[in-house]
Amino acid sequence: MKVNEKLRETLNLSELVYKYNHQNSEKLNGSVWMSTFETNFQAFCKQISEYWNSSNKDKRCRDLNFYLSEIRYYLDDLQLKKRIDGVLEFDLVTNYLTSVIKNDEVNNCVKKVSALTKQMKIKKDLDDYCENRDFMKNRIKYKFDDLNCEKYSRYVESNKSKFLSTLPSIRPHLSYYTIDGNCSLSNMRNTFPIVHCSGFMYYFDKIFEIYPLKYTFMGIITFVLILTSSMMIRRVNEK
Repeated sequence: MKVNEKLRETLNLSELVYKYNHQNSEKLNGSVWMSTFETNFQAFCKQISEYWNSSNKDKRCRDLNFYLSEIRYYLDDLQLKKRIDGVLEFDLVTNYLTSVIKNDEVNNCVKKVSALTKQMKIKKDLDDYCENRDFMKNRIKYKFDDLNCEKYSRYVESNKSKFLSTLPSIRPHLSYYTIDGNCSLSNMRNTFPIVHCSGFMYYFDKIFEIYPLKYTFMGIITFVLILTSSMMIRRVNEK
């Protein structure tokens, strides 16, 4: 995902990950890492409108705080193992973001950041899935396309299987994995909808989406009439 890649690059995460995974490499140069981080983030803020707007600001906030949690996790580990040359504490990072950077989107976003956990990673994956799902859904919403619909259907099904495999271990805290009503492991039906891409079933789904429960009966009747007409026309053409 382009935004995630850009944020990771901006936050200079790759070097922290490398030092974390290669314990025999040279120590992390704290002042150089922080200088690169500051330069990258200043450049990011100049083009922030490309990635951060009114429609996605809550998601971008969650992305930023997740990656800050990653930074805290790696810095805490490297500090504990004395793998940092010079002074580099996580507070320097958050203080820079909230006091030096004059950008409302960032200033109003950065909260108290805890170190990364497995649970946070699962929730981030769910958040990313839902954003991608909605993008794919909207792409075919007003202009139906078989190929894109099939991609959308496979994407939903594959992610459903992936998240279902995590349920046994996370079930006691299932409510934590909730972004909103359509993105929650407590609501699998809305989060992983059944996607029909063949003929009338796609448009049948659209009837239920456009007309809520009070119009459901009308939707069923409409569907049955359309399907019956289609079958009759096919029989006539076959004669």
